Amino acid sequence: MPSSLKKSNNIHSPAEASVHRTRNTTKVNLVKSEHTWVIQEFLKIMEFGDGRGLWSPVFNVPFREGGKNLDMSFRLFVSFNSKRRERKDKEYVALNLKSETERPDDPGPGATRDKVCVGYKVYVQQKNGAPWKKSVLGGELEAARAKHRFVRKSTLGARRATLLPGGALTIVCSMEMCSQHPRSRASRNQSPLRTFSVGKQIEKNGREFSDVTLMCEDQSLPCHKVVLASQSDVFAAMFSHKGTYETRSNRVVIKDLSSDTVKAFLKFLYTGSCSYLTGGTLEQLEALLEAAEKYNVNVLKQACEEELSKLISKHNVVDLAITACMYNASRLEEDVVYFISSNLVAARRSKNWSEIPSSLIHKILSAVRELQ
Repeated sequence: MPSSLKKSNNIHSPAEASVHRTRNTTKVNLVKSEHTWVIQEFLKIMEFGDGRGLWSPVFNVPFREGGKNLDMSFRLFVSFNSKRRERKDKEYVALNLKSETERPDDPGPGATRDKVCVGYKVYVQQKNGAPWKKSVLGGELEAARAKHRFVRKSTLGARRATLLPGGALTIVCSMEMCSQHPRSRASRNQSPLRTFSVGKQIEKNGREFSDVTLMCEDQSLPCHKVVLASQSDVFAAMFSHKGTYETRSNRVVIKDLSSDTVKAFLKFLYTGSCSYLTGGTLEQLEALLEAAEKYNVNVLKQACEEELSKLISKHNVVDLAITACMYNASRLEEDVVYFISSNLVAARRSKNWSEIPSSLIHKILSAVRELQ
């Protein structure tokens, strides 16, 4: 097991103030690798360092391409002072993964270059060794070139007992690599591969085959039971019993959501995305969260919580705390608890402070004690 150990208490040499461990396992045409980067005195570096960010030690992954052995090299980079215009970005520690390997331009006479596919997952490791779920990033290497919001700075301070034991931040990067041999141009033209979403096709062309109608306000929205039931166990139960009004009439009456919210909700069920998640207001996201909770669509609920967490401010955090409790939004609740614990005086001035459930108040006070 290759390993590299570098330790230092000198915060002015951040590249050396780290511990790096690597574990590799190899299968046929697939290499799995896990790397651990421990950054000592992370809070001091973040608050008092020169602001240039930190590079991890290089970690090498043995890989075989075109019959030749090749060491693929990677580094992680964390930064604290975002130069992007969005104010929210400055509240986060950003992270990206960079390849340090330069592959030769010429693979050799008669040879065809394989495409190397790299998937990765990066997360903060808690004191007990478990991943902290709210910090998990993942994707393919091409998308990793951009910096991603990794973890909120205030959360690291508020949860330093579990996320920064002994002042050290532990980042784990799991990777999977495989090679994909490109097909010839003629082969690509003869049998093109097309990926498409069945839901998108149904939404676009399948209105005449709809078998249920959602009635909301003054609008009738034709839908398909198979799509609704596959995404929501509430709809599945509704359509499974022959004696229900919805099964007999093929209608679902929705009285507690606006038609715009229902349309956005249906858009997500059919396509996996909607405008509310890409640029919606706080009120729109709260309404969509209510729909996700009502019909038990967990993937949409998590997406709403993530977007709402990005909008937290001193002016709305108390209202969002009430929203989190109302719709059992545990991820959003965790964010508002630690935001309030860091801004308790301002939060208590809110006119809605007394509406926060006592159970959440206890969590806030516990978080405040962690800060002291």
